[in-house]
Amino acid sequence: MEKLNSYEHEDVVKALFKILLDNLNITEAQIKSVSRKRAFVDPRRICMSLLKEQCQSPKMTVTKIGVVVGRKHSNVCIQLKLHINLVNKNKKYYTLY
Repeated sequence: MEKLNSYEHEDVVKALFKILLDNLNITEAQIKSVSRKRAFVDPRRICMSLLKEQCQSPKMTVTKIGVVVGRKHSNVCIQLKLHINLVNKNKKYYTLY
């Protein structure tokens, strides 16, 4: 896996994990866990999406997002596509987002 060189998005990542902890009652360790429980997967997917949206300059690649959440880039790509579908079709997920 690629490592974040200078970790230029460190402040955004820390702020995002704090928001998730405060609002969704989930820790950084739970986001990075290998668990496939919905209670962890949905916040992880939201985290990936927010990282992609918020880290535009310099752009945060899917590989770097994968490093942050402990996943491979291919999984990040799939989860980002699924996020778009869920936001449009699932009201419960949309309110969580």
